[in-house]
Amino acid sequence: MLLTVTPNPALDKTYLVDRLIIGRVHRPLEIGEHAGGKGINVARAAVSLGLQSSATGFLAGHNGDLVRNRLEPARIEDGFVTVPGQTRLCIAIVDRDTGTQTEINEPGPTIDQAALDLFQERFSALLERSHTVALCGSLPPGVPDGFYAGLIGQAKSRGIRTVLDTSGEPLRHGLDAVPDFVKPNATEASDLLGREIETVGDAAEACRIFLERGVKTVAITLGRCGAVGADETGAWYAEAPEIQFASAVGSGDVFLAAFLVKWLQGADLSERLQFASAAGAANAMVYGAGVFETHTVQNLTSRISVTRL
Repeated sequence: MLLTVTPNPALDKTYLVDRLIIGRVHRPLEIGEHAGGKGINVARAAVSLGLQSSATGFLAGHNGDLVRNRLEPARIEDGFVTVPGQTRLCIAIVDRDTGTQTEINEPGPTIDQAALDLFQERFSALLERSHTVALCGSLPPGVPDGFYAGLIGQAKSRGIRTVLDTSGEPLRHGLDAVPDFVKPNATEASDLLGREIETVGDAAEACRIFLERGVKTVAITLGRCGAVGADETGAWYAEAPEIQFASAVGSGDVFLAAFLVKWLQGADLSERLQFASAAGAANAMVYGAGVFETHTVQNLTSRISVTRL
């Protein structure tokens, strides 16, 4: 089973407006609401692609109940622990006219030591039935920056594949534990390495640095410019297909899920990168994170060119 860790899940709300104008009242054309947070998005996408998945982290208050109620219909096994406070609300406003997206993300509940101890017990139990652990997203207040690093160490000690998709200090600390796979986007990798990543060549060089630090596989997503992946066999670039764009929310998470599905099937890096890029693009064609049509993924896969660098 794939175990996803989302320390800071969210109730995601998406508003589609004709044109976002600061200081004006807007009445959305469409409203979407779903369980969010990077790990939940990964689990939702993985299930859609046929991979049994569970999700754990911290849920709190009424918003937490709304998130939990949406897990079973998505066929995601609920491994969350309940804590005091209120799960965050994350709002995305999509401007149909310009194709841009504005996000407002709350910080999440403050996690105390008792909640951290309870989580550790739950995480240890869930590891018993997991072959891969994906550690995803930001950390809520009260959770130390080294949180992911500790979980990576626990999973690796049991021979479980580890995946890290976060940013800032949690990414920096997590890399010290040497996860098997990391998937930053260009901005996250730039911030970590202290160098601009604007071209495919820049991304390939960044991948090389990650590999030198012991990571087995790395993929850096470049948005509409595609993605670069690298492992011990070399580096590859996947072009982004032309699509009818709707929203980028969750596309990186779907990319990660699809990459893992192909990895577990034994596909080589170029195949993983191609399929993951297609899945991420399919997500960008609809409103909602971790939501896509599987037949669209198949159609897009054949249109994506993958080149060895």
